[in-house]
Amino acid sequence: LYAEEPRDNTATRGDQMMELYYKFNRRAYAYAQKNHAELLQTLGLDKPTTVVTKAAGQHPRAYETFATIYLGYRGELYMYVPVAYDGTHFVPAESREITGKKALYQLGEYLFAGGWDSPPVIMPVQPKGVAIPQDYDPKLFKSAKSYRHNMRVYAVLPANENDEPDTVAKAQKEYEKADKFYHAKISALLKVVRRVMTKAAQEAPSYKEAKGRLHIGFSYGHRRGELPDIEPSLSRGFGSPVRPLVPESPHYALIRGSGGNAVVRPLKKPTTPEGKEIVRLFKAVPDHRPELNEFLPSVGEHSAFVQNLGGVTVLKVSFQNAATLTTPKGTVPLTNKTYEWLEADQTDLNQSVPLPPKPAPVAKELARFLPK
Repeated sequence: LYAEEPRDNTATRGDQMMELYYKFNRRAYAYAQKNHAELLQTLGLDKPTTVVTKAAGQHPRAYETFATIYLGYRGELYMYVPVAYDGTHFVPAESREITGKKALYQLGEYLFAGGWDSPPVIMPVQPKGVAIPQDYDPKLFKSAKSYRHNMRVYAVLPANENDEPDTVAKAQKEYEKADKFYHAKISALLKVVRRVMTKAAQEAPSYKEAKGRLHIGFSYGHRRGELPDIEPSLSRGFGSPVRPLVPESPHYALIRGSGGNAVVRPLKKPTTPEGKEIVRLFKAVPDHRPELNEFLPSVGEHSAFVQNLGGVTVLKVSFQNAATLTTPKGTVPLTNKTYEWLEADQTDLNQSVPLPPKPAPVAKELARFLPK
């Protein structure tokens, strides 16, 4: 990581917007290659650096990537330089290297606000997946520890090989139906609570003093067999918090949650129509949020969910004791390495990054699941 000192003369349709963003960047880079080749060379953006990423239990992936140059909030420039698979990297002129955990942490907080912000990028260039270089030596790099030790993945067999093709699909359909019902009941409850709370806030003197449109948001958690924890948050204008944070009302009760935040509860003996409606809606919410394993007995009590990755339907199961697992009907075990590859492919596709070629073991394992 290098920093350039400041100078005086320093400028959902989510998927569609991101694609437009990447398309614009590609055109801008092509224009710079044609008209400002020397500038790109000065910035180390004239040719890519081949990096190889690898973690324990995963196949390595190679990308052609470029340095990322951020414009600081005081006009200074910061360049994050990729390190090639052979350990080499570009060193910009007229810069100083930033080293040390503390300095790097402080810079990260300054530029990215702990992950809540991102400064402008000067000439962003999209990475591209490529084949592993022939002279790549995996011994040069230490692998990160694998975090998949308590996970097992199964691939749903294609219809022509599957004696029970509907097992996982049926369970997923039943789960989605139950989950939709659960969220419909939660939404009905939140709608009434928001209406009642908005009126209470509008009548409170402290809220009248605040400017901007009042916004009430909710977060909630739900432990099995208990009432859902409804945590409201109120703000005005562009997210400015208002106080008191949650207004009291004769139609609901407020308790302090485990994190110290206010939690809405139904009154034990409501006397108003609104209070009685809130009690009824709390009771209408199922006693827990449904989980896929409730509809797929073969996974027992283990947490499970279904994904479609690159045309392959996979069932992912997290477990504490592998001895209690049995292979669900209509599926076959999929190696974690292949699953990790599919998941990384999906991440790249979400960012419009061209995929690196599949390793031979992955291509062989997936051959039976992908269309010919």
